Amino acid sequence: MLLERSHVALGDQLTGLLFLQWDANVPNSIDVQPKLVVKVGCRQSIKTSKWSLMLVVVEGKENVLRSSTERSSPTPSIVAARFIRVSGHEPSQHPSAHPVHRQLSSLEKSQIASLSDNRVASKDIQSLVQQRGSLATRKDIYNRVADIRRDACKGQSPIHALADQLEKEGFWSRIQFAPDGRVTAVLFAHPDSLAYLRAYPELLLLDCTYKTNKHGMPLLDMIGVDATQRSFCVAFAFLSGEAEEDYAWALEQLRSLYEQCGITPPSVILTDRCLAAMNAASNLFPSAAILLCLWHANKAVLARCQPKFPEAEEWKEFNEFWHSIIGSPTEDEYAKRLVEFQQRYTPEHLDEVGYINATWLNPFKEKLVRAWVDQSSHFGNTATSRVEGIHALLKSYLRRSTLDLFEAWKAIRLAVLNQLSELQARQASQQTRTPLELSGALYGAVRG
Repeated sequence: MLLERSHVALGDQLTGLLFLQWDANVPNSIDVQPKLVVKVGCRQSIKTSKWSLMLVVVEGKENVLRSSTERSSPTPSIVAARFIRVSGHEPSQHPSAHPVHRQLSSLEKSQIASLSDNRVASKDIQSLVQQRGSLATRKDIYNRVADIRRDACKGQSPIHALADQLEKEGFWSRIQFAPDGRVTAVLFAHPDSLAYLRAYPELLLLDCTYKTNKHGMPLLDMIGVDATQRSFCVAFAFLSGEAEEDYAWALEQLRSLYEQCGITPPSVILTDRCLAAMNAASNLFPSAAILLCLWHANKAVLARCQPKFPEAEEWKEFNEFWHSIIGSPTEDEYAKRLVEFQQRYTPEHLDEVGYINATWLNPFKEKLVRAWVDQSSHFGNTATSRVEGIHALLKSYLRRSTLDLFEAWKAIRLAVLNQLSELQARQASQQTRTPLELSGALYGAVRG
């Protein structure tokens, strides 16, 4: 058996130590077998026929060395070989060419584990450890991070590791299985998020994001809004698809969460124009007002209708008509503005008028137009753009779309923890200062 040892390059000569365990097949003399392969502290194996060797025997615990060309001890345990290059490759130009010089210390391994758990990229980890004198390459860091991830699973599959960790950390979670035992959906909520939900249950925003895991499963984000108009994550669900049954399963589990935790159901649910999500929300939260995202509606009208108006002024007028209809404060005003709109753009833009009526106003005016929307306590939230912000936040932690569900959950968990920390700090700060608009003498009696 050969044990690798470091070496030193000196000019044209290469010197160093090899530790070799005696083998009965190795001859006693210096004339070793030409076919014996010796590892010389590098990735290349070189036959001993290319080297001039001087063998010495290491005896006893005091490691006394003495020259010998023959075995002077019946059972020596280790032989050290000093070698001088006769032929072969040139000396390495840098110590990092040899794995022995790139080995990570226990402290470096601990630091890499901490950095990896906090979603620091491998290239950034490499920069940090190299600043401390390490010769580890990017590949060494990648390999160490991969080892850390395997160790985190404790020999289990990623989905089993996820289920165990959700239970261990107190997450409220549910997992859906197919008849053949495959996992088809996972829903989870952080326990601290549930505390926020108890305080601010009125609003629920729903939207899916994509490219978060290697299985291609859409991630449904369920978002709430607190008293300072800041978003907080309620729960997340990895789904098999975006059919109505997928949303129905996720929202059924969410309703169960509300019931088990004694949380008041939402009074307003806001989503984009996803009929599957709207139908599932209506069935599972019948008392909630289901509103459509105004931002998505405006974006769709822009994409569909603007190309039909080559002149900027014409498009501006058409767009203002659309916004005036959506912003109608009463039902009578809505009817009046709709008639004016149709008279103005019929028949020249019959297709555009038909699109707005058929796609948005006729089926969804109660979910879009201010006259109906303002009958619900939405607190100014008529768009899911804040959910897009949550999507961006999650992607900044996920970094890539090839993670398994366990690794994706760990990234989401870290994002949620940091978000909750910021929310708590913001609320604590607001409790210690008086808003400028309330600092006048008029509110002196209230302030005390």
